[in-house]
Amino acid sequence: MASMRRRPDCCLFIILTCLVVPLIFSVHASLLGDTLTVGQVMKDWDFLESSNKRFRLLFFSPESFNLRYLGIQFMNGTDWINGIDQGNMVWVANRGKPLRGTLNISHDGNLMLTDYNGTFITINAEEQPVPSNDTSATLLDTGNLVLRAGKQTVWQSFDYPSDTWLPGMKLGLFKSSRGQPQHRFLTSQVSPQVPTLGAFTLGVDPNNTKQLVIWQRGVLYWRSGMWNGYNFSYFPNGYDEFNFSYFSNESQSYFTFTRTDNDFPSWIDIDSSGDIRVFKTEDNGWSLDTYYCYDSQGLEYSNNLGCVAPNPSNCTAGDVFIKKSGSINSWVTTNNVSQGISDCKEICRQDCACTAYASALSDGSGCRFFYGEYSDSPEYIFYIRNISTANIGNPCIFYLFIYFSI
Repeated sequence: MASMRRRPDCCLFIILTCLVVPLIFSVHASLLGDTLTVGQVMKDWDFLESSNKRFRLLFFSPESFNLRYLGIQFMNGTDWINGIDQGNMVWVANRGKPLRGTLNISHDGNLMLTDYNGTFITINAEEQPVPSNDTSATLLDTGNLVLRAGKQTVWQSFDYPSDTWLPGMKLGLFKSSRGQPQHRFLTSQVSPQVPTLGAFTLGVDPNNTKQLVIWQRGVLYWRSGMWNGYNFSYFPNGYDEFNFSYFSNESQSYFTFTRTDNDFPSWIDIDSSGDIRVFKTEDNGWSLDTYYCYDSQGLEYSNNLGCVAPNPSNCTAGDVFIKKSGSINSWVTTNNVSQGISDCKEICRQDCACTAYASALSDGSGCRFFYGEYSDSPEYIFYIRNISTANIGNPCIFYLFIYFSI
């Protein structure tokens, strides 16, 4: 009899669960308009959307649900929040400091990220805020997040690029409001899954040669060729649809571009392998042009114009790596999450005792180095020096490194 008396309570619980749970999920993604004002709080599940509905400012997780970033996403007609395609993220605010929390404008005019433990990040820390009760942050139709005090712009995301060059964004050399020089450039991610600052930067040549260059950890990797007033000598195919322009005076020198047809958003970015990618939208969908100096794994060197051949390591086993499978007996791992696969290759290339390399973690960060012989059993995948092209005394002895996903 006691169990029968509890059944109504149980049924009531089930009914309430069926009613409440859908309500929870229905308010999970909440639109706050295109502007955040003083006193408003943008929670983890909220977002701003530009008036043309092409861009959203939101929190996202590229790999681990526990790591949250604030970013601007190009929507491409989609209408979803969870399971974000990171390839559409065109700007990230907290690349080196993921946190789970909220976004708000403080009463002293700062745009603040705050986690649930009280840790905070001032997004506009480089610029002096102007305290105002009329301070607001607006996501524009260009994809630019602008912080204003009244009608005065005090900070904007276009001045602090991530890995994406949007139309109207300026890359070059500038004097900040504090009189200090500022070099605006793109910086790649560590890997497609990790927004942390990576190995490659794309910007204007600081030697004032009027060209774009890519550096890999400070070493010249690629150059666009000289600006001729219309375009660059070695820029990827498809540049005819972009209107580049150059401006210079005593306080600034920069390149910018617009799309010939503004009805179709486009942008340029640099990926974690150092490739330049040109995204273009058309009335019939997407197109993507990729310009690279190495293949997608950074293995084979290309003679594409503008690529700068690296200095040879002088290792007798050569500098070319190929994909192999086999088993291993020992390895050395470095879990430095600021290193990507291109860093692993360069470290292994310069160490003649190392003949293979791989990422240490499944998200593509860290490095793993292997020393020993291998068998042909397909237990692991790794990248090994192509000793068949090298002049070595004993081709049967080599050292390996595995590509191993945890």
